[in-house]
Amino acid sequence: MEIPIMLVENDEDRVTTIRAWTPPDIRVCWIERAGSAIGLFRTKNISNQTWGVMLDYDLVDHRDLRYGEEPLTGLDVARRMIQNLDRDVPVLVHSMSRERGRAVEMLRTAGFTVTQIPFAELTQESFNKWLEEVRDRYDYYQQN
Repeated sequence: MEIPIMLVENDEDRVTTIRAWTPPDIRVCWIERAGSAIGLFRTKNISNQTWGVMLDYDLVDHRDLRYGEEPLTGLDVARRMIQNLDRDVPVLVHSMSRERGRAVEMLRTAGFTVTQIPFAELTQESFNKWLEEVRDRYDYYQQN
């Protein structure tokens, strides 16, 4: 069985890289837009449907903005995660933005374990190390 993780990322090149690094027991569920991620995190029992979350901060998508609206970011996604996601879901914030620290701090304050690695510094090895946390959570819930 594949273990699903959510990749909240709007850069297709990054998605391609992550998928190339992903071992066969992991399934990457790509969510391109902040609004879509927020909608998914409203889903009841979402913590039983994803075993880890990779979060970008710069998810600016002007296609859905109405005049005067501010674009949604990873901070908005983090707020929704805090409302509906179990605190034991591992989170990897891979944004290059200076603002990423706000989302990281918010998630950590709420009780999440957050790994913070800017994408330019993310390696296959560090990605796989984070996936061990995901597998540990998955294995724990499969046994209990």
